[in-house]
Amino acid sequence: MPNIQHVTDAINHYRGNKSFIKKLMRTDHLAIHATEAYLNALPASTSLSNFDLFCINHFFLRDHPIKPKGAAYKAWLAINYQNFCDLNFVQATQFDKSKKGQMLEFFNVLSLAYQQKNLTEDRFLAFSQLGAADALSAENQDFIMTYSGRLIIPITSLLIALDKAGLNTLTNREILGKLDFPTPLSHAIQLLEKLEPLTQENFDFISAKDNLAWVTALEEMPESLMTAEVWPDLVSLSQTSPERDFRKDIKDYVDALKKKLKSDQIEEASLVTTAQVELGSSSPTSSRFFSETPANPTPSVESVKDDVPKVSFAP
Repeated sequence: MPNIQHVTDAINHYRGNKSFIKKLMRTDHLAIHATEAYLNALPASTSLSNFDLFCINHFFLRDHPIKPKGAAYKAWLAINYQNFCDLNFVQATQFDKSKKGQMLEFFNVLSLAYQQKNLTEDRFLAFSQLGAADALSAENQDFIMTYSGRLIIPITSLLIALDKAGLNTLTNREILGKLDFPTPLSHAIQLLEKLEPLTQENFDFISAKDNLAWVTALEEMPESLMTAEVWPDLVSLSQTSPERDFRKDIKDYVDALKKKLKSDQIEEASLVTTAQVELGSSSPTSSRFFSETPANPTPSVESVKDDVPKVSFAP
């Protein structure tokens, strides 16, 4: 059973190692802040119940740290990892199922994984991401437990993207399982999700081995510039540019988009200014609008008071 001092030590260690910006702004990761508030609300005690541990872990699921080397991530592991996995399923069923149904499912997955002696820290975070995304299907659990690559966290994000798009098939999971470097594919999916839900046709295109160099070069494309008109141009570059020029050509295309956007903004601002000038010159009295007394001046406060009927509340 974890004690409160153990959790307090993890929070203090986090504060000593959090980022310079957070120290400067005197802010904490949201889950750390919530955990401390929860501890302060507990009755005087030296230990945490299993239910307390579930509640604290839920804070980290809702706002889970994403940097494995970050201070908040290490605090999460120190507070939850070993203790949480040591609980058994019988104990978990004693908790309020109506409010903790998703946590119960998450715990069951972790408990089974822990029993298999295959629950690494990366898999712990992967299951947490699946739990937060409501994607703890048997197929996804099996994928995480059998995944043999090095980059399980980015792969899990791709798995969730497929789940969300209704494309989480055995064939697509096999494609993810064979990826050596998933980051380019993840960026390509983020670009496509700006336009519409991911389709099987688009996934087949960006995951094709022949398009790997082009997908990698797509890292030059910012999400902020992605539109429905841009995507066909990018696809065309994949078919017309030499492979060695993909990155350069996409970068040049992005630069051209930025210049056009800037030009459009300047033109729009110019049109607004011109309209304002024309509007001002069209009225001969506009220059002295505020210097003349209006034909029907607004009555003064005193005159309004005089016009208000007197109401008596006397019996």
